[in-house]
Amino acid sequence: MQTVAEVRKRGIAHEGPAAAEVLSELFGDADRAAVLRSLEAGIEVGAERYLRLVARVSGQASSPDATEELKWLARALSAADQT
Repeated sequence: MQTVAEVRKRGIAHEGPAAAEVLSELFGDADRAAVLRSLEAGIEVGAERYLRLVARVSGQASSPDATEELKWLARALSAADQT
């Protein structure tokens, strides 16, 4: 299974058949509208920044910022919803 980071590195646009294949691979028959709502809520409240802060306070290494991947994923879900 490919990650959204890998997909973005390959230059796959968030709209189109290649993005639709990625969404099918990642989510299968899941309720994509619900996934999109959750992603948008997390992006909106700055969840990535919060997770980095929590890691820092607890003395753990934080994972790389995935905000751009989450935004790509949200745009792809939104574009797929409109087709």
